Amino acid sequence: MLINKPHSLKVVPSWTIGDKFAFLICLSLFFLLVTIILNTPWANITLITESKPFLELNFTSNVQRIGYLLLTQFLLPFELLSIVLLVALIGAITIARRDNLIKTNEEKKLEIEKNPTVF
Repeated sequence: MLINKPHSLKVVPSWTIGDKFAFLICLSLFFLLVTIILNTPWANITLITESKPFLELNFTSNVQRIGYLLLTQFLLPFELLSIVLLVALIGAITIARRDNLIKTNEEKKLEIEKNPTVF
C-alpha cells in the first residue's frame, strides 16, 4: 500500500496450484479454529476461575490494575478498539496514496500540455 506499484492489466487473476493449496490449508485451519472456539467451555478455564480472588488483592501499582482489567473485564472493548485503530490506519494510508496519485496524474497532464510531441 505504501509504494506506487503499477497496476496489472489483467482483469481476472489466475489461480495457480499453489494458490489453491494455500487456500485449502487456510480454510481448513479456519474451520478447525472455529470448532475449537465453539467447543471450549470458557467458564471452566482455571485461569479465569483462579483470577477472581486476584481482585481482592491490593495491587502495588496502577499499571498492574490497568493490565488486569484490560485483560479480564474490558477485553472485548480493548480488542474492538484495536480493530478500529487498524481500520483508521489503513484508511489514512489509502487517503494519502490517493492524494499522491492525483498529484502525479496532474503533473503528467501538465507535462503533456507543455510538450505534446514528446508523448
